[in-house]
Amino acid sequence: MTTDDDEVRVFDAAAAAELERQRDTSEMLLSVARALCEPTDLPAVSRIIADAVPTVCQADRGAVILWDETTNMFVVSAIAGWTGDTRRRLELWAGTPFPAPELRELMEIGAPVLLDESTNSWTHEIVVGFDIRALALVPITVAGRSMGFVAAHWAESDPPARLDDTVSSRFTGLAGLAGVALDNNRLAGEIEWNVQHDRVTRLPNRVAFERSLARMIEQADATGAGTVVMVCDIDRFKRLNDRMGQAAGDAVLIEAADRLRAAVRAGDVVARYGGDEFAIAFAKSNSYDEIAPAVARIQRSFSQPFAIDDHDVVLSLSIGWAALGRLETEGSPAERAQRLTAVAETDLMDTKESRRSTRGSSGSHDELTLDTDLHGAVERGEIFAVYQPQVDIASGRIVAVEALARWRHPTLGLVRPDRFIALAEENGTITQIGEHILLSACRDALTWNQLGRSIEVSVNASVVQLEKPGFATSVAAALCTLDFPAHMLTIEVTESKVVTDQSIAQAELNAISSLGAAVSIDDFGTGYSSLTQISNLPVTELKVDRSFVAKIDDGGEKLVAAIIGLSRGLDVRVIAEGVETQEQFEALARLGCDRAQGYLIAKPITSQELLSLLGDPTAVPTG
Repeated sequence: MTTDDDEVRVFDAAAAAELERQRDTSEMLLSVARALCEPTDLPAVSRIIADAVPTVCQADRGAVILWDETTNMFVVSAIAGWTGDTRRRLELWAGTPFPAPELRELMEIGAPVLLDESTNSWTHEIVVGFDIRALALVPITVAGRSMGFVAAHWAESDPPARLDDTVSSRFTGLAGLAGVALDNNRLAGEIEWNVQHDRVTRLPNRVAFERSLARMIEQADATGAGTVVMVCDIDRFKRLNDRMGQAAGDAVLIEAADRLRAAVRAGDVVARYGGDEFAIAFAKSNSYDEIAPAVARIQRSFSQPFAIDDHDVVLSLSIGWAALGRLETEGSPAERAQRLTAVAETDLMDTKESRRSTRGSSGSHDELTLDTDLHGAVERGEIFAVYQPQVDIASGRIVAVEALARWRHPTLGLVRPDRFIALAEENGTITQIGEHILLSACRDALTWNQLGRSIEVSVNASVVQLEKPGFATSVAAALCTLDFPAHMLTIEVTESKVVTDQSIAQAELNAISSLGAAVSIDDFGTGYSSLTQISNLPVTELKVDRSFVAKIDDGGEKLVAAIIGLSRGLDVRVIAEGVETQEQFEALARLGCDRAQGYLIAKPITSQELLSLLGDPTAVPTG
């Protein structure tokens, strides 16, 4: 029979035991707090917390997991009680909120939680993969923000069925001490962050990138997953910086960094490697084919103009890459990281050199000057139109002209079109040049019409213009502004450019056609387009390439005849360009070609020279 004295003694024993547990907890946490007074860096704080986990939580092993701002991943900052291969694998472990959304949920809950292989798929993978029986996690909070976790692991001993109040209190207290220590070291951490990050783009810098890459290489060695590095720089960035100022250059770098980050996967690392050069480390990739989708996204993003100081500037990237699998395995991960990036940089330089060789004087001082001077050339009145006549073969009358852009540089004189057109397409000024030539041609045609000479005009459209939505709208605006009849205008596009992306071409060319303007395919026969491709476009004219016309006297007549026959089947007009001899002209007449254009008729000439050619007595030819 239990007496009141017995109940009192049981109560006193329970109270004493609870006081003892509280005293032990306080002493444990106090010893940890004392230890945390000395360290001034994150690794030391993490080690002290990890070492305390087994005692505080009565577990076998411990770890501290923190959020790494550099890689946007959870990484293991310190461990205790782990040995052998599992220790090495845990040190290399990294996780993101995407495959492990449970981590984000735990950060939001804020309380300790016990997990085993039956909890969810992510914890099942951790428990089985690291040969443990259960783990407990509690978030570390700094200034109201969850920065990571303290983790306890049970491997050899039996895990508890639940975390009792004592363990939960100790575990929470340990995480609280970690948060205080990390908060005390936050200023030092911010200084360290600034040391490893670029001030302008906020991306990791060269040092941080190579550290992250070295860690990726360690993981690749352990798992065989591979790593690919891509290095890229902004073409002619120095020209833009010099012309528009450092603030504009910084704005481009910030926007470029944002576009690169948006194009890569979680876990890939984007860094500003120096100047206008960026580096990307693609985790778990073995070849270029595996990163090709990301590269395509990057290139698409850079096809959109950069809005700088109320100007749209189109920029491009040069790219080099290297795969870890092609690299020798000697050396430390840090040494291999540097070698891997160096190989990618060499590939970048080779790419740029190849482009220079293809374009001739790409890297010359003259081209750099041209690149700068093309900006504003239209406003300064340096860009003007010349016209190459097209004759109706049956009557011999001039019925149309092709408008061509010319550039009279203030110091270099006339610059050849093959030197500046491709450059204008690359730096984005082709849009302004194209609009100027269109307006000039329509104005001149209106003048000829007022003088009794009804002449159609054909204006070239660059693929860069076609790729930008709204090209047809700008043509419509020009026609409306000048009150120019649309049926007198032909928009000329190059076959090889149009067939590469018909989705873009169809939308803009259909809109052009709906205005009532004609659409001409230039250099026909050189772009390998199919009959289906051509029939899907609103084509009203085909231009036989000059290379076929040149061979018409030397066995090439059948090919030209085939193109003319195709045009008849499509019910479109056919024009032969590059006609230079009377024999070529007569052969084209026999074959039923509609129009001819070339030096036999006239070289490109000014508006006044055209009027003189037409027999206008008021025209004054110019040299």
